[in-house]
Amino acid sequence: MITPPTHLVTARQSLRLGDRIVELVPLGRGHTDNDLVVHVRDANTWIVGDVVEATVPPMFGSGCFPLDLPMTLGGLPEEIGSADVIIPGHGPPVGREFVVNHVADARDGGCGFAPCTPPGRRSNSVSSRKTDGRSRSKASNSP
Repeated sequence: MITPPTHLVTARQSLRLGDRIVELVPLGRGHTDNDLVVHVRDANTWIVGDVVEATVPPMFGSGCFPLDLPMTLGGLPEEIGSADVIIPGHGPPVGREFVVNHVADARDGGCGFAPCTPPGRRSNSVSSRKTDGRSRSKASNSP
């Protein structure tokens, strides 16, 4: 049985799950308005959900903040060890370098992160286009 959450995680905290301790790491706005990753230190594993997606293009919809994602992920890549495994929201497990590239793509407007809303309009919408035969999403939450 899954117990629904009873409180908002606003700061890093450790949680004991049987013999294992996991760290809850709140990130802020990115894929949702309150992203959270879980670090299982003794297993060298990060469960990051949709703030990292191993499929192209990244998927964004209503309630997402893709332009906040680079800042939201902040220093997370530096915390991930070279041997750590990252479990993304979609796709196979990835390594640290994938996350570093994901953050760089978000900062540079690549990999589907570029704005698609005209200046002066606020939107969290997603549009798709074909580029080199591959569908790519463009998302925006620009002011």
